Amino acid sequence: MKNMFLLVSLLSLLFGCKKENPVEQHDEQIIRIQYEHGFKDELNTFEGFVQKDLVKDGTTKVPLWLSAEEQESIITVVEETHYFSLPDTIHREPNVFIQPDFSPDKLRIQYKNEEKIVVWYYPMQLGSPYRNSLNKIISRIDSVLSANNTYKQLPPQNGGYD
Repeated sequence: MKNMFLLVSLLSLLFGCKKENPVEQHDEQIIRIQYEHGFKDELNTFEGFVQKDLVKDGTTKVPLWLSAEEQESIITVVEETHYFSLPDTIHREPNVFIQPDFSPDKLRIQYKNEEKIVVWYYPMQLGSPYRNSLNKIISRIDSVLSANNTYKQLPPQNGGYD
């Protein structure tokens, strides 16, 4: 009986104290976004990360998932602007050049049964009927990201591009 108690105690220690790697809990990603902008900034909820370009200090990349509230805020604008009807490419204003040129930017969204990638160049054509719609979506994603606690904890950019 004493041996049985010892065996049970030993097994309990071995299996009962085993630490599992906790699985990070996050809201289901009902909208998936890959937003590449600037030189090396990227939000990617397909893979669950955000990357911030720190310019002279390289980049920093951390896990990031959007909350249900953040996603709903973006979904509202995606639906209002008819994102899935936008053209694949929005060109820059003719005969306009910028330096440094961080274009093209890219936005890939998957929502419900649709997926679309839109690529654009700065400055976008003034006469483009799609410019305002894309700017509304970009602004919403930027505002959601800048208010996100994980993103706010990232180090600031160091310097700029010439």
